[in-house]
Amino acid sequence: MGQEEGIIYSYDISTIASVIPAFASRQDTLVLDEGVSYPIQQGAKLSRARVHWFKHNDMQDLARLLQHIQQQEQRERAPVCRKMIVVEGVYANSGDVAPLQALYELKEAFKYRLCVEESQAFGVLGQTGKGACEAAGLQPGQVEVVVSSMGTSLASVGGFCVGHHEVCDHQRLCGQGYCFSASLPPYLAIAAHEALNILGTSRGQQLAAQVRSMAAALRKQLSDTPGLVIPGNSSSSSSSHSPVIHLQLSPELLSAAGSRKAADALLQAIADRLLDRHGLLVSVPRYSSLDGKLPPASIKFYVHVGLTGDKVSKVAVAIRESARHVLGPLLASV
Repeated sequence: MGQEEGIIYSYDISTIASVIPAFASRQDTLVLDEGVSYPIQQGAKLSRARVHWFKHNDMQDLARLLQHIQQQEQRERAPVCRKMIVVEGVYANSGDVAPLQALYELKEAFKYRLCVEESQAFGVLGQTGKGACEAAGLQPGQVEVVVSSMGTSLASVGGFCVGHHEVCDHQRLCGQGYCFSASLPPYLAIAAHEALNILGTSRGQQLAAQVRSMAAALRKQLSDTPGLVIPGNSSSSSSSHSPVIHLQLSPELLSAAGSRKAADALLQAIADRLLDRHGLLVSVPRYSSLDGKLPPASIKFYVHVGLTGDKVSKVAVAIRESARHVLGPLLASV
């Protein structure tokens, strides 16, 4: 990652949920994207900090919010506190890639720290697979806190946080998931280490590039799926290489379905047909009632290195057939 130091946690979900409270408390300020997933929401809640939300990937709204916070602090003559913006490199709940270059410029202008959760991007995005920060052209150290799971591209268990020496050393006393849990079994740490070694080779970087290419190809082929849309999908989108793809009902079908339960049932019927008829296992995410903002109903895909060019076409054909079979009657009525 090119950072000064790193620290390993034994459970990936507890990593970001421990890192945030380690650097924010009741008197501090957190600014979060509305699209962040549950572990980040939980970390913000545990910190007891003042939490502000900006519209998903909307840098104009973020600039407005940061300006508002600054003016409010000046009016109230608020004491100096710690401030941090928290985003995901690739959002687990949408597959969107964060505009990290713009985020970096804003956090510098308003004097915030930036924390990026890279679990879905690490090992895929960037020239050497270091994640969305590298893909955005940011240099090591420009993002103060980088967090990732070791259960995605590293095929192990646990999570890690990298940054400056003080960032990691502070967590050894204040990171709850580090202090109050058992150590990661050594063989899992070694497995992650070996995966890192592979990722650092030309072969590993070739595999990462293959995943990016297959993700872009699958997005393109799924763009004309009847009744289904990929949010924010376009050939010029920064998310075109994201390995996380969500297929959602089109606005017309979502309106025709009438409820979240009905939308989930339609998508589950497509997923069931994909498994029964085509042997493809996909998931319809179920979200906790504790989620602060419930993501739209969707079918979720992870593009991995085993998905080669010929398989992409077969997957796209199977999805279009299943969507047409399940959604055809509804499409005819709207």
